[in-house]
Amino acid sequence: TTTTTTTTAAAASGSDDATAARSKYHPCLYGYFRAVRFAGDLTDLGVEIQVQDYERQDQDDAAADDDTTGTSQQQQQQLLLAKQAMFEQQADFSQPFSVETYRPLLLASSVSDLVRQYSSTTTISPAPEKEEGGSSVSP
Repeated sequence: TTTTTTTTAAAASGSDDATAARSKYHPCLYGYFRAVRFAGDLTDLGVEIQVQDYERQDQDDAAADDDTTGTSQQQQQQLLLAKQAMFEQQADFSQPFSVETYRPLLLASSVSDLVRQYSSTTTISPAPEKEEGGSSVSP
């Protein structure tokens, strides 16, 4: 009975052991996702992010895509995951999010741009707050 139930559940979900062992999505850092979503919704940076951007592509799906489109989608996903990793490594989560502080990371158009902009010894520091008179105040 147990074997039948397990087999039936796997068949109902459309998965087998190999597929079940691998998740459908790449890991998503919620702080990064919300930061990019905020930047895309409330600024004019042209940055947009969706949950489907984290979806893993099956080999069959990738092979079915046009070579140019498939490569482009893979490169975009690699860039997204690299930006997320850099954000996780560099961000100070005790500080409020600032679009201006993270603008270079959000607008990086390639992984090599990220590498040039940030080294492993650099930390993104919050942008100075502005007083009403327009001068900057250090945090």
